[in-house]
Amino acid sequence: MVTCALDYHDEKFFGLAKADAELVGLNGKQWCAPTDQMRDDNAAQIMSLKRKFMLAEWGVAEGGVDVAVEDGVEEGKTEE
Repeated sequence: MVTCALDYHDEKFFGLAKADAELVGLNGKQWCAPTDQMRDDNAAQIMSLKRKFMLAEWGVAEGGVDVAVEDGVEEGKTEE
């Protein structure tokens, strides 16, 4: 079940809504509600795309220096 506030506007749900069917090469009649596995796979793809865009924005090539940021603190560094 798709709920407006929790799913439809969640970036990890991009491409899975019926309104997004054309974006992924389907017409409305071919669309079906996503399974939990489809949601998990899609979320992983979206996160991968975000990571690639962030690396490109920082000027770091894929496979180069990997900086993970969580809660505003770079991995391996401590807050001062």
